Amino acid sequence: MRIQGQLVEDDYAAAQFLHMRPSLPNAIVAAVLVIGVLAMIAFDHSKASFGALGALIFIAAILFVYTPWRARRTFREYKALSEPVSYEIREDGLHAKRTHGEGLVQWSELLRWK
Repeated sequence: MRIQGQLVEDDYAAAQFLHMRPSLPNAIVAAVLVIGVLAMIAFDHSKASFGALGALIFIAAILFVYTPWRARRTFREYKALSEPVSYEIREDGLHAKRTHGEGLVQWSELLRWK
């Protein structure tokens, strides 16, 4: 069986979020922190509460502005990412072929992946 495809910039940028997808406990902690900062701002108008809000805005900017921008920039700089790729399932392993090279990963190596 042969599978062919070509990666596009939008897919590469979207894939970066797979690495950042939080687990359920981390998502709960993040939600509690956001609610805590918003409560702090609502009931306490000190500089510390606005500093905490600034930190949340900074983290959101890193996650939702900088990370996609950097991923798209990396994709444009690394031309090999946009080349067509072909994968073939063989008896001896998984064979990958690109414009400038090809390789074979034996099944014994793939079965050890966790």
